[in-house]
Amino acid sequence: ARLSSEGKGFAVQIRALDTLGLPPHDVMKVDTEGHEEQVFRGGEKLMEAMDFRQGIGFADRTEYLAQFSAELAYVMAVERLMGIEVPERAEYIRVILTEMNRLSSHFMFMGAFGIDSGLFGTSFTYAFREREALQDVFEEVSGDRLMYAYFRVGGLAWEVTDNFTQRVHEVLRGTQQGIKDLDDLMTHNEIFMARCQNIGAFTAQQAIANGMSGPLLRASGVNRAGDKLLSRAGLAGDEHGTLGLGDQFRGANDLLHRAAP
Repeated sequence: ARLSSEGKGFAVQIRALDTLGLPPHDVMKVDTEGHEEQVFRGGEKLMEAMDFRQGIGFADRTEYLAQFSAELAYVMAVERLMGIEVPERAEYIRVILTEMNRLSSHFMFMGAFGIDSGLFGTSFTYAFREREALQDVFEEVSGDRLMYAYFRVGGLAWEVTDNFTQRVHEVLRGTQQGIKDLDDLMTHNEIFMARCQNIGAFTAQQAIANGMSGPLLRASGVNRAGDKLLSRAGLAGDEHGTLGLGDQFRGANDLLHRAAP
Protein backbone atom coordinates (compact mmCIF):
# COMPACT_ATOMS: atom_id res chain seq x y z
CA ALA A 1 0.00 0.00 0.00
CA ARG A 2 1.24 3.47 -0.79
CA LEU A 3 1.61 5.53 2.37
CA SER A 4 0.43 9.03 1.52
CA SER A 5 1.75 12.24 3.08
CA GLU A 6 -1.75 13.17 4.17
CA GLY A 7 -3.33 12.35 7.51
CA LYS A 8 -5.43 9.57 6.01
CA GLY A 9 -2.31 7.69 4.91
CA PHE A 10 -1.97 5.69 8.12
CA ALA A 11 -5.58 4.54 8.04
CA VAL A 12 -5.20 3.47 4.40
CA GLN A 13 -2.07 1.52 5.32
CA ILE A 14 -3.80 -0.29 8.19
CA ARG A 15 -6.75 -1.28 6.02
CA ALA A 16 -4.43 -2.56 3.28
CA LEU A 17 -2.37 -4.61 5.72
CA ASP A 18 -5.52 -6.04 7.26
CA THR A 19 -6.77 -7.06 3.82
CA LEU A 20 -3.47 -8.83 3.14
CA GLY A 21 -3.55 -10.50 6.55
CA LEU A 22 -0.35 -8.77 7.67
CA PRO A 23 0.29 -7.46 11.21
CA PRO A 24 0.17 -3.62 11.14
CA HIS A 25 2.74 -3.13 13.89
CA ASP A 26 5.54 -5.12 12.30
CA VAL A 27 8.18 -3.44 10.17
CA MET A 28 8.63 -5.48 7.01
CA LYS A 29 11.41 -5.32 4.46
CA VAL A 30 10.16 -5.07 0.90
CA ASP A 31 12.43 -5.16 -2.12
CA THR A 32 11.23 -2.79 -4.82
CA GLU A 33 12.49 -1.40 -8.08
CA GLY A 34 11.83 2.31 -8.43
CA HIS A 35 11.63 4.46 -11.52
CA GLU A 36 12.10 8.21 -11.03
CA GLU A 37 9.95 10.35 -13.27
CA GLN A 38 8.69 13.91 -13.43
CA VAL A 39 5.00 14.53 -12.89
CA PHE A 40 4.08 17.06 -15.54
CA ARG A 41 1.17 19.25 -14.49
CA GLY A 42 1.27 21.78 -17.29
CA GLY A 43 2.44 24.71 -15.16
CA GLU A 44 5.65 25.16 -17.09
CA LYS A 45 3.79 25.15 -20.40
CA LEU A 46 1.24 27.68 -19.20
CA MET A 47 4.01 30.01 -18.05
CA GLU A 48 5.53 30.03 -21.54
CA ALA A 49 2.60 32.15 -22.74
CA MET A 50 2.94 34.71 -19.92
CA ASP A 51 5.27 37.58 -19.26
CA PHE A 52 7.68 37.55 -16.32
CA ARG A 53 5.15 39.10 -13.92
CA GLN A 54 2.32 36.66 -14.54
CA GLY A 55 4.36 33.56 -13.74
CA ILE A 56 4.70 34.36 -10.03
CA GLY A 57 1.23 33.02 -9.19
CA PHE A 58 2.03 29.72 -10.89
CA ALA A 59 5.27 29.48 -8.90
CA ASP A 60 3.18 29.54 -5.70
CA ARG A 61 1.11 26.63 -6.92
CA THR A 62 4.08 24.41 -7.68
CA GLU A 63 4.92 24.31 -3.95
CA TYR A 64 1.84 24.98 -1.87
CA LEU A 65 3.56 24.28 1.47
CA ALA A 66 6.62 26.48 0.85
CA GLN A 67 5.27 29.04 -1.57
CA PHE A 68 7.80 31.76 -0.79
CA SER A 69 10.62 29.36 -1.75
CA ALA A 70 9.03 28.80 -5.16
CA GLU A 71 8.44 32.52 -5.64
CA LEU A 72 12.03 33.25 -4.66
CA ALA A 73 13.50 30.77 -7.12
CA TYR A 74 11.38 32.21 -9.93
CA VAL A 75 12.05 35.91 -9.34
CA MET A 76 15.77 35.32 -8.76
CA ALA A 77 16.00 33.50 -12.10
CA VAL A 78 14.33 36.43 -13.86
CA GLU A 79 16.52 38.93 -12.02
CA ARG A 80 19.66 37.07 -13.05
CA LEU A 81 18.56 36.98 -16.68
CA MET A 82 17.73 40.71 -16.66
CA GLY A 83 20.74 41.79 -14.61
CA ILE A 84 18.58 43.38 -11.89
CA GLU A 85 20.09 44.18 -8.48
CA VAL A 86 17.63 43.81 -5.58
CA PRO A 87 17.75 46.32 -2.66
CA GLU A 88 19.31 44.81 0.46
CA ARG A 89 16.21 45.52 2.55
CA ALA A 90 14.08 43.50 0.15
CA GLU A 91 16.61 40.65 0.27
CA TYR A 92 16.39 40.50 4.06
CA ILE A 93 12.60 40.47 4.01
CA ARG A 94 12.65 37.73 1.39
CA VAL A 95 14.99 35.60 3.51
CA ILE A 96 12.94 36.09 6.69
CA LEU A 97 9.68 35.10 5.00
CA THR A 98 11.23 32.18 3.11
CA GLU A 99 12.85 30.76 6.24
CA MET A 100 9.61 31.13 8.21
CA ASN A 101 7.77 29.44 5.34
CA ARG A 102 10.30 26.62 5.50
CA LEU A 103 9.38 26.20 9.16
CA SER A 104 5.67 26.01 8.38
CA SER A 105 6.35 23.43 5.65
CA HIS A 106 8.42 21.29 8.02
CA PHE A 107 5.70 21.49 10.67
CA MET A 108 3.18 20.12 8.19
CA PHE A 109 5.53 17.29 7.29
CA MET A 110 6.28 16.34 10.90
CA GLY A 111 2.61 16.43 11.83
CA ALA A 112 1.55 14.20 8.94
CA PHE A 113 4.57 11.94 9.31
CA GLY A 114 3.72 11.40 12.97
CA ILE A 115 0.27 10.20 11.99
CA ASP A 116 1.69 7.94 9.28
CA SER A 117 4.13 6.53 11.85
CA GLY A 118 1.38 5.58 14.30
CA LEU A 119 1.11 8.56 16.68
CA PHE A 120 -2.38 9.33 15.37
CA GLY A 121 -3.61 12.91 15.69
CA THR A 122 -1.41 14.42 18.41
CA SER A 123 1.56 15.30 16.22
CA PHE A 124 -0.71 16.89 13.60
CA THR A 125 -2.46 18.97 16.26
CA TYR A 126 0.87 20.27 17.57
CA ALA A 127 2.17 20.99 14.07
CA PHE A 128 -0.96 22.69 12.80
CA ARG A 129 -1.02 24.99 15.83
CA GLU A 130 2.45 26.29 14.96
CA ARG A 131 1.76 26.44 11.23
CA GLU A 132 -1.32 28.60 11.77
CA ALA A 133 0.69 31.13 13.78
CA LEU A 134 3.20 31.40 10.94
CA GLN A 135 0.43 31.63 8.34
CA ASP A 136 -1.02 34.58 10.25
CA VAL A 137 2.18 36.56 9.62
CA PHE A 138 2.20 35.64 5.92
CA GLU A 139 -1.41 36.74 5.57
CA GLU A 140 -0.74 40.03 7.34
CA VAL A 141 2.11 40.80 4.94
CA SER A 142 0.71 39.54 1.63
CA GLY A 143 -3.05 39.69 2.13
CA ASP A 144 -3.43 36.04 1.14
CA ARG A 145 -3.66 32.93 3.26
CA LEU A 146 -2.02 30.45 0.90
CA MET A 147 -0.95 31.77 -2.52
CA TYR A 148 0.99 34.89 -1.57
CA ALA A 149 2.35 36.29 -4.87
CA TYR A 150 4.26 38.78 -2.71
CA PHE A 151 7.76 38.61 -4.19
CA ARG A 152 8.33 40.64 -7.34
CA VAL A 153 11.11 40.81 -9.89
CA GLY A 154 13.35 43.47 -8.39
CA GLY A 155 11.97 43.32 -4.86
CA LEU A 156 8.58 43.00 -3.18
CA ALA A 157 4.98 43.85 -3.99
CA TRP A 158 4.72 46.38 -1.15
CA GLU A 159 6.13 47.19 2.28
CA VAL A 160 5.73 44.83 5.21
CA THR A 161 3.39 45.82 8.04
CA ASP A 162 4.53 48.39 10.61
CA ASN A 163 4.63 45.73 13.35
CA PHE A 164 6.41 43.13 11.20
CA THR A 165 9.52 42.87 13.39
CA GLN A 166 7.45 42.51 16.55
CA ARG A 167 5.20 39.85 14.98
CA VAL A 168 8.16 37.82 13.72
CA HIS A 169 9.73 37.77 17.19
CA GLU A 170 6.41 36.78 18.78
CA VAL A 171 5.77 33.92 16.41
CA LEU A 172 9.32 32.57 16.48
CA ARG A 173 9.29 32.45 20.28
CA GLY A 174 6.20 30.27 20.08
CA THR A 175 7.72 28.22 17.28
CA GLN A 176 10.70 27.29 19.47
CA GLN A 177 8.30 25.78 21.99
CA GLY A 178 6.42 24.03 19.19
CA ILE A 179 9.62 22.39 17.94
CA LYS A 180 10.37 21.21 21.49
CA ASP A 181 6.83 19.83 21.85
CA LEU A 182 7.19 17.77 18.66
CA ASP A 183 10.68 16.67 19.62
CA ASP A 184 9.47 15.50 23.05
CA LEU A 185 6.51 13.72 21.48
CA MET A 186 8.23 12.00 18.56
CA THR A 187 12.01 11.71 18.60
CA HIS A 188 12.31 9.28 21.52
CA ASN A 189 8.82 7.79 21.22
CA GLU A 190 9.05 3.99 21.25
CA ILE A 191 6.61 3.53 18.36
CA PHE A 192 8.22 6.27 16.27
CA MET A 193 11.73 4.90 16.83
CA ALA A 194 10.68 1.32 16.04
CA ARG A 195 9.21 2.40 12.73
CA CYS A 196 12.01 4.75 11.70
CA GLN A 197 15.28 3.47 13.13
CA ASN A 198 17.45 1.58 10.63
CA ILE A 199 14.75 2.03 7.98
CA GLY A 200 15.41 3.47 4.52
CA ALA A 201 19.09 4.15 5.05
CA PHE A 202 21.01 6.01 2.33
CA THR A 203 24.76 6.04 1.99
CA ALA A 204 26.42 9.36 1.23
CA GLN A 205 26.95 8.28 -2.38
CA GLN A 206 23.29 7.26 -2.77
CA ALA A 207 22.12 10.55 -1.25
CA ILE A 208 24.17 12.59 -3.71
CA ALA A 209 23.16 10.40 -6.66
CA ASN A 210 19.46 10.89 -5.79
CA GLY A 211 19.78 14.67 -5.55
CA MET A 212 19.17 14.98 -1.82
CA SER A 213 19.90 18.31 -0.15
CA GLY A 214 19.63 20.07 3.20
CA PRO A 215 18.86 17.90 6.25
CA LEU A 216 18.34 14.81 4.07
CA LEU A 217 21.86 15.12 2.71
CA ARG A 218 23.40 15.96 6.08
CA ALA A 219 21.72 12.92 7.70
CA SER A 220 23.75 10.79 5.30
CA GLY A 221 26.96 12.35 6.55
CA VAL A 222 27.50 14.87 3.77
CA ASN A 223 28.12 18.47 4.73
CA ARG A 224 29.50 20.22 1.70
CA ALA A 225 29.96 23.93 1.13
CA GLY A 226 27.52 23.91 -1.79
CA ASP A 227 24.71 22.77 0.52
CA LYS A 228 24.06 26.24 1.87
CA LEU A 229 20.91 27.82 0.50
CA LEU A 230 21.63 31.42 1.37
CA SER A 231 25.25 31.60 0.27
CA ARG A 232 24.52 29.81 -3.00
CA ALA A 233 21.68 32.19 -3.72
CA GLY A 234 23.79 35.20 -2.75
CA LEU A 235 21.09 36.36 -0.36
CA ALA A 236 21.40 38.64 2.63
CA GLY A 237 21.68 36.95 6.00
CA ASP A 238 24.41 34.39 5.36
CA GLU A 239 27.37 36.75 5.75
CA HIS A 240 26.14 37.86 9.17
CA GLY A 241 25.22 34.35 10.29
CA THR A 242 21.85 35.48 11.61
CA LEU A 243 19.65 33.44 9.32
CA GLY A 244 22.04 30.87 7.85
CA LEU A 245 21.28 27.18 7.83
CA GLY A 246 22.80 25.09 10.61
CA ASP A 247 25.99 23.13 9.93
CA GLN A 248 25.15 20.28 12.31
CA PHE A 249 24.79 16.97 10.56
CA ARG A 250 24.61 13.31 11.51
CA GLY A 251 25.92 10.22 9.78
CA ALA A 252 23.32 7.62 10.77
CA ASN A 253 21.46 8.20 7.44
CA ASP A 254 18.27 6.34 8.39
CA LEU A 255 14.68 7.60 8.44
CA LEU A 256 14.86 8.53 12.12
CA HIS A 257 17.81 10.86 11.64
CA ARG A 258 16.33 12.44 8.53
CA ALA A 259 13.12 13.23 10.41
CA ALA A 260 14.51 14.21 13.83
CA PRO A 261 14.21 17.98 14.54
